[in-house]
Amino acid sequence: MAAPCDLNVLEWRKHIKQKLPKSCLKKTMDILSNIVSVDRGIKPSFLFDFASVDVKQMQQFINGTFKSGLTGQLSCLSLVDDVFIYNRASIVAHLRKIVERTSNFLVDVSNTLPEPQIASCQCHRQVLDHTLQLQRAFSLESASPAPLELKPGDRWNISTVFGILLGYPVIYWYNTEEVRDVSNCLSMVLLTTYRAYVNCNPTTNTDTVGQLIYSFSVPAKLIPRFQREIDDWLKRIQGLCNSSMHCLLDKSSACHSSITL
Repeated sequence: MAAPCDLNVLEWRKHIKQKLPKSCLKKTMDILSNIVSVDRGIKPSFLFDFASVDVKQMQQFINGTFKSGLTGQLSCLSLVDDVFIYNRASIVAHLRKIVERTSNFLVDVSNTLPEPQIASCQCHRQVLDHTLQLQRAFSLESASPAPLELKPGDRWNISTVFGILLGYPVIYWYNTEEVRDVSNCLSMVLLTTYRAYVNCNPTTNTDTVGQLIYSFSVPAKLIPRFQREIDDWLKRIQGLCNSSMHCLLDKSSACHSSITL
């Protein structure tokens, strides 16, 4: 694991310029911070949404950061039309912990409901089954630099799967069997959003916010039910960041006219 002062921003910029779309250059610190967070186990995976790239192009970029000593050996995942960067050991351990959890971590936001509520036990068991499928897929994947391509399983809720892969402690779910679209019941519901920022730039004052690596929301009304899970998650992230880079955690509450998952 590299020390915070060992991050070579110029070398990162060189790799980004060579392997990724030109528009990514201005997002160097965001890309660097999220990938380093994956490399250091602060987050199990990173959804690359800064530009349109295919999984092979992203794997070439990641292979380059490994060969240059910027990161350890990371891998890429193609799921639907999206590309994730992941640390194989971290994501397997993360998925195993989810499968072993007994507490329900899902919020049902189906648009047939008047307001968000704790998902049913049946829903929880179904999502755990899907998580087990993911765990097996990652466990069987070799440590080679070839990307992993997954096809969604039957009855998978992609929004929920994304939340699992990204490491959120509380995750939204909606009924894909009864609802044909992806609308939900979060409109004008008071949501508390939790965010984690890291500062990977040794030349930047640690009082600055830094780059966003995590953002998830929870209906304010349900926070007492999930308070323990949220507190444990916040303590874990703070602890991991303190050992390698400066971290800032914050939260805010607001209502929105519409929420897209």
